[in-house]
Amino acid sequence: MTACSIHDLTPIPIPVLPVANITQLPALLTAFLSSITTANPAIPLQFHPAPSFSHLLHLSVPSLSEQSKHILSDLFDDKMHALAQACVTSDGRALLREWLEGEEVESVIGFFEHDGVMG
Repeated sequence: MTACSIHDLTPIPIPVLPVANITQLPALLTAFLSSITTANPAIPLQFHPAPSFSHLLHLSVPSLSEQSKHILSDLFDDKMHALAQACVTSDGRALLREWLEGEEVESVIGFFEHDGVMG
C-alpha cells in the first residue's frame, strides 16, 4: 500500500440523508459507506486494532521485564486507565510496590505521574 496525504484524495460528495427518526441513522450511514466503497474501491477503509496492554506498557516503560508486564496485566485487567489511576493514589502505589521490584515500580509510577499523563 502506498502512503497518501489528505491532499491526494478526491472529495466525496455526501448527499443529504433523509432521517425521519434517529434510529434510522446507523442503517443509512452503513448503506452510504457501502455504496461509496463499492463504487470506488480506491477509497481504503482501514481499521487499526488498538495496541495491546503489553505493547502500551513497552512503549511507556521500555525497561519493564516481561514478568512485570504480565503482573500488571493481571492486576489491572489489561486496562491502562486503571494502571494510570493506581499510579497516582497511595493505595495504588502500595499495590504496585507489593508486586513489582523497586526500580520498575518507580519507573511505572514516574511515567504516569511526572510525564503528565494523569494531570
